Amino acid sequence: MTGGILRGIEDGWFMAEIAEAAFVYQQKVEQGEKKVVGVNSHTGTVGTPVEILRVSHEVERDQVADLGRRRAGRA
Repeated sequence: MTGGILRGIEDGWFMAEIAEAAFVYQQKVEQGEKKVVGVNSHTGTVGTPVEILRVSHEVERDQVADLGRRRAGRA
């Protein structure tokens, strides 16, 4: 027989509590009781698309290699 936290895990109590909290949160967002900027509040404030920085694969490889050298140099 298990008790305490293990019992709660086995019985699914924690999962049920998380699911219930997520459901209540989503209901509040959809009903307007909970404001989420960009989702249900201030949705029209960005007039133009946001520019996303794109990094080439070469730059990524160089950065990873540089990081590897720095980490190796610490030892």
